[in-house]
Amino acid sequence: MNAPDEDLYNELMLTDPSIAKVTEAAVAKALAGFALTPKPDMAWLARAIQGALFCTLGNASDAPERQSNKKTKAELKKLASHAIKLRFAIQKRSGAADSELWEFARSQRDGEGGVDVHGVTLGEPSLYRAFQAALTQLNWLPDFLLHAANGVKPQSGPWQTSERREKRIERAHYLSPIYEKAFSREAVVQVWPEGLGYWPEFFQRTLELAFEDKDTNDLEGVLNEARRRHKSSPVKFEPGIIPD
Repeated sequence: MNAPDEDLYNELMLTDPSIAKVTEAAVAKALAGFALTPKPDMAWLARAIQGALFCTLGNASDAPERQSNKKTKAELKKLASHAIKLRFAIQKRSGAADSELWEFARSQRDGEGGVDVHGVTLGEPSLYRAFQAALTQLNWLPDFLLHAANGVKPQSGPWQTSERREKRIERAHYLSPIYEKAFSREAVVQVWPEGLGYWPEFFQRTLELAFEDKDTNDLEGVLNEARRRHKSSPVKFEPGIIPD
């Protein structure tokens, strides 16, 4: 990746507020008092953290904080119900209402959609034809919404907790090679009387900085699973994501 491309990539990453917070100064502050010193330098570490965490960002629609599938299913069914009622209401319009629609459509045309006979345009106005075409769309719209609703898969158990845990595992997986290069230590949990070691502390401080994530639920289990993935399927960053 050449320099201009890398600059564009850096700009893209910094459009995300969580990544933009991970500046050199912010990382230095977040790691204040941390027992280990990064070997390249703090600037490299900050940029590497940005790249690693950027890879773990997903669509907002996929975030654990999103609306539950149960609510989404109910919403789609409600929209289908509205569509059915709208279709029936328009189909049952009075003759007077239909005449007004015709007259309005006729007043809007500019010589198109008809035949001129002695200065009078005869024939169906194109705007009224468009209205009738729109009505045919209302015939399939309710079924479309209902089929979409029926396709929504149910979520079982504490799905938000499970998805948050999976996201933390993913982020630990991507941060593992950054930690190992920066501190020349393996990203492993240490069972010490005073805690779980340097890697968990680095991980927690980093996530709190970027995402205000202070969750320590099953931290050992999260990092052990990330370790398993790190050993079996090491992350391979695309050129330009992590600084040399």
